[in-house]
Amino acid sequence: MHFVHNRVFVYDRNCFLMESSMLRAKFIGSIFLIMGSAIGAGILALPLVTSLGSSIISLIVMFFMAIVMLYTGLMTLEVNLSMHKDGNSFSSMAERYLKIPGKIVCWICFIMLLYMVLAAYVEGMGSLVSGLLGKLGFTVSSLACSLAFTAFFGTAVAIGTFFVDTLNKFLFSAKGVFILLSLLFIVPDVQPGQILSYDMLGNYWTQSLPIFATCFSYQFIIPSIVNYLGKENSSYIRNAIILGSFLPFFIYACWFLFIQGIIPQVGPESFVAVNNSEEPLSKMLEFLGEKASPWATWMLNGFSNVTMTTSFLGVALSLFDFIRDGFHLKKNVQGKVATFLITFVPPVAFVILVPKGFVLALQYSSMFTCVLVIVLPALMLWKKRQEGVETVYKVPASDSILLGVAAIGVVLAFQSFFNKLPI
Repeated sequence: MHFVHNRVFVYDRNCFLMESSMLRAKFIGSIFLIMGSAIGAGILALPLVTSLGSSIISLIVMFFMAIVMLYTGLMTLEVNLSMHKDGNSFSSMAERYLKIPGKIVCWICFIMLLYMVLAAYVEGMGSLVSGLLGKLGFTVSSLACSLAFTAFFGTAVAIGTFFVDTLNKFLFSAKGVFILLSLLFIVPDVQPGQILSYDMLGNYWTQSLPIFATCFSYQFIIPSIVNYLGKENSSYIRNAIILGSFLPFFIYACWFLFIQGIIPQVGPESFVAVNNSEEPLSKMLEFLGEKASPWATWMLNGFSNVTMTTSFLGVALSLFDFIRDGFHLKKNVQGKVATFLITFVPPVAFVILVPKGFVLALQYSSMFTCVLVIVLPALMLWKKRQEGVETVYKVPASDSILLGVAAIGVVLAFQSFFNKLPI
């Protein structure tokens, strides 16, 4: 009997250790999912917008936005914990607490956000490919490269999720390697004194704040994280959000400071010249290639191309599925062609009609981002508190703080829409 009792104890202990190990693995995976959602093609726009301000001010502003976005992430978590597991999407939360108007705003902002982000990736990738081909001796316009890129990878999206998922897993791993190697190889070329020489130029505030908000956007993945880790592990989810929010901050900070230490703010080969060029993103990478070591240049180009591609695939697949479901299009050839055209024609038209549209598209997308991940979470939590709905986790926040955060989101949204860009 004693022997049987010991066997049961060992069995229970082994099960507990196995469950703890699985939970830790899921916790680490959740951190990387949040980081992967935050670190996208917006990282390529960071040096362009921070080039207009001093390095210290840029760090302070970025840290402020990281705090705001962390706070809205925790707000989203509290609201999500009050929802049923099978109906806890962002639109479901908006409908539950803000009724039909909230759901309509959520849907409009979601689809417009995806269109604008997709336009940014199409334009940015065309610029990158055109610059890369130029180094190899081929002269191809960025528009032609954008069209070819969209046709190729858009077809991959139309083929199906399995193909995109397989391709994306490989590219996502490559992105992590490229960013780490880029930072490592670029360090010897950084001039610390040059970083401190940056001053306030141009329309810095109106450009930087919305872009920073976009760079720390991950709130849409929180329902998936809650389902993945389980509501009973709310403390793990909270810690994953905190770590997943601040690790990108350190990566972003190193990224733009290192680039500022290589490219000066003013001069013939400076950020002023970059922002005044026809292809700001391509020109920035060109100057980096001239001033940094060959290894750093290869890593930066690899990171830029892989980041843009992975971001494009993720956004395009989301929009493709959203449109197919929304218009009830079939999965046959005719349905896929119709879905393809509705998905990709508007962003391509934006690229054709709007020159230098990479930063502009990201800035317009940030308007919808601010509504979705700042305004809506604050208002949903405010309404939840008004109804007295209790959850295991509660964010430290009063009604005035929640309404103040919502007001910040509204200001940032209007700021990004009405701002006249100097670049």
